[in-house]
Amino acid sequence: MVQKPEARFVASIHRHLPINVYREGMANPYRGGTPDNYYDGPKSDLWVEYKFEPTFPKTLDLINPKSKTRLSSLQQRWIQRRWNNGKNAIVIFGCFDGVLILTHPKGWQEKYTKEETMPALITRKETALWIQTFTRCTSKERAKLLGG
Repeated sequence: MVQKPEARFVASIHRHLPINVYREGMANPYRGGTPDNYYDGPKSDLWVEYKFEPTFPKTLDLINPKSKTRLSSLQQRWIQRRWNNGKNAIVIFGCFDGVLILTHPKGWQEKYTKEETMPALITRKETALWIQTFTRCTSKERAKLLGG
């Protein structure tokens, strides 16, 4: 079966995750809004909505209804609710050049220009390490990862 680009992107991150970080794809044709993947580690869980484009757009705007790479209104509500209840829902945008982890609702509501954002992109391996660290650290350490 041929994988779609976003599925290949997610797999390229999972390849770097250790086996003891449980992960499960959440695709379900009968409900909408649920993030793409659920991760569970010894100290925390994490919900991730992935977005992928081959090249970083001139401006990345995840909430613009006209944007090619956007969060649906159901996705926005679901991850906002989960973030409000536990701060363990994030959005990860990827392109061939790298990955942008958006850890806060303000982050996925902002616009990102290619010129400003490209230097801040991280690798898929660094992204897997971020997920691994999040699921293994204390709440105080998680707050740091989330920018708090």
